[in-house]
Amino acid sequence: MKNTPSHTNRHAFHRSDRKSGVALVCVIVCLSIATTMAAASTSAILKQRRSLKKERQLRQVELLLDAGLQRASAQLLADRGYTGELWRLDTEVLQCMGAAAVQIRIDREPSSPVASVTIVASLPADSDTPVRRSSTYYLTGNGATDDVYAPSPTLDP
Repeated sequence: MKNTPSHTNRHAFHRSDRKSGVALVCVIVCLSIATTMAAASTSAILKQRRSLKKERQLRQVELLLDAGLQRASAQLLADRGYTGELWRLDTEVLQCMGAAAVQIRIDREPSSPVASVTIVASLPADSDTPVRRSSTYYLTGNGATDDVYAPSPTLDP
């Protein structure tokens, strides 16, 4: 059988198809690897971002505990009958971290100079899963914060 132009073209066409098919498979494999790497990087970045947000919220809650103690001390100095309050801070105060709540409770025996001050701070207060910490302080004397005994804060579940 002689090599006719149509017979030669058919072989060239098949070789060209195989090369195109191999190239297409290589491109698909490379795109799959690149997509997987991009997804893994995005996942890691999002996880890091959530972690940093939680750390920032935790630090803010610790500062709210300190502010709650200062507020309780000032209120006790102004009014010996002060028993506590729910102090709410709106979103603007905390610069887009969400609204916060600081629960202050004062317990005191009538004859004792020591007042137990329990503070629970939550951020964001309107969340189903806020960052929450609590601490109990003991104020002696006139309620000034330089007369404070404070065990370490506890993390609420």
